[in-house]
Amino acid sequence: MFQARVEGLTDALLNQTVEEPRMRTGLRSLLGLGAARPNLVLRLGRGPDMARSPRRPAEAVIDAAQGVLLSQ
Repeated sequence: MFQARVEGLTDALLNQTVEEPRMRTGLRSLLGLGAARPNLVLRLGRGPDMARSPRRPAEAVIDAAQGVLLSQ
């Protein structure tokens, strides 16, 4: 994905397609995957940059010294 960005492409991870059972089954059939389960759909293309989702700083959710996630 880093090279795609260098080439001016944008990306989008589409997780609903593989999380919803009927959509996952349809995708599996469309791609001829047999019993294999698709895990991710990645869309690449050209378009405007979109605003990023707000994220908390890692220190707010991870205690690196303890190696644990903090409660949310």
